[in-house]
Amino acid sequence: MHRFFPLLLLLAAFCPHARSEGFIPRVDGEAFAKKSVAKPVSGDRLFEFIKEDESFDSWTKLIAYRYQRLSGLSNDPIKYAYAMQHAITQQNPAAAVKVSENQQTHEAVLDFVTWPKDQSYVELNVFRFVKSKDGNAVVSIQLANKFVPPKPTFTQDGVEKYQQQLMVIRDRRKSWIKQATDADLQVIEAELLKEQ
Repeated sequence: MHRFFPLLLLLAAFCPHARSEGFIPRVDGEAFAKKSVAKPVSGDRLFEFIKEDESFDSWTKLIAYRYQRLSGLSNDPIKYAYAMQHAITQQNPAAAVKVSENQQTHEAVLDFVTWPKDQSYVELNVFRFVKSKDGNAVVSIQLANKFVPPKPTFTQDGVEKYQQQLMVIRDRRKSWIKQATDADLQVIEAELLKEQ
């Protein structure tokens, strides 16, 4: 047993789920280790993760996990996605918003691009909503990216750089939709409920 103890220590040091800080989500290969936990009295849960070198006041990328009791929407993930779509377009009628439903699994993906009135930044968001295992809530993952929008300059080089930046944003959106769809929300739900 004593021969295996150093090996166990080594495994614990390199396995993110074995560390004392717990679950460390990743998106695009980046670790999001800084965590904020909100536990409203309603029993809902919100975990937000950002990169270690960012702050919750000025982040550029964020991952959020939610467990929300939405009895007014019958804890229906698809209804919730459409309710959020409505709220986003009320706030910013020019926002690009899309809801994709999966009727077989009764879940929804909401993705949108929006910005504040001063247009100081643009925010890309991808959400995936599923009904909780017990049926009493909606569980979701959110991937968000805040960035300064690319500005075209009217030179050949400027137009090409602008188009490249737009392609990066488009590709990120596609990748994040896939990553949100592939995420194991049962594991996320268990993580959210573990800290009750």
